[in-house]
Amino acid sequence: MHDPKLKQRVRALRAQGKTYSEIRRDIAPAVIAQSTMSLWCAGVILPESYQRRIDAIECDARFRGRAVSIAMRAQKRQECFERIRKNNTYVMAELKRIEVAKIVLSVLYLCEGTKYRRGTTTFGNSDPRLIALYLLLMRSVFAVEESKLRCTVQCRADQDIEYLENFWHGVTRIPRGQFYRARIDARTVGKPTKKPEYKGVCRIDLFDGSIADEIKIIGEVVKEITGP
Repeated sequence: MHDPKLKQRVRALRAQGKTYSEIRRDIAPAVIAQSTMSLWCAGVILPESYQRRIDAIECDARFRGRAVSIAMRAQKRQECFERIRKNNTYVMAELKRIEVAKIVLSVLYLCEGTKYRRGTTTFGNSDPRLIALYLLLMRSVFAVEESKLRCTVQCRADQDIEYLENFWHGVTRIPRGQFYRARIDARTVGKPTKKPEYKGVCRIDLFDGSIADEIKIIGEVVKEITGP
């Protein structure tokens, strides 16, 4: 049998708008089943604010539940990425083979390079790591004469050209004296750049006909795998 004073205390707390879980915490270490408390509190008039408070508690619980769920999904996704990366670390070693590096370079050029200029390879992108990869492959596959390389920064009107050219000089290791005058997109005049991390587009020109021919022809050979 439960102490009548305990029953009165439970009813009093319930009348204050406490939930059964909160009542159980308040009267610890007493252990009372929720069904028992529900019987004791039959007829207790709840405050007008009770339902609003319950709605707020449930809303907060749902919000916290979603936050936990999102965090768990993000963690699982990151773990999946790490497994994929670990399973494909062999790619780095393969790229050190000239034959493989030449294929990757040609496919990269096939996707992003300019095809219509004879005797020249022209490659442009806004991703510094892609530009660095292109030049790394180019320099490792061919005996590139550095004096035949040129760099052009293509940017927005409100960007600092001096800063951008210094940035791309660091990425490409092409001397500043081999940079063409920056090209400003006239369509951006009066329109502020919204992405501060954007460094414009870096265009790389290599004036070497034999290299240009080989890269482009290998690209065409790669395309032939799909058939005539």
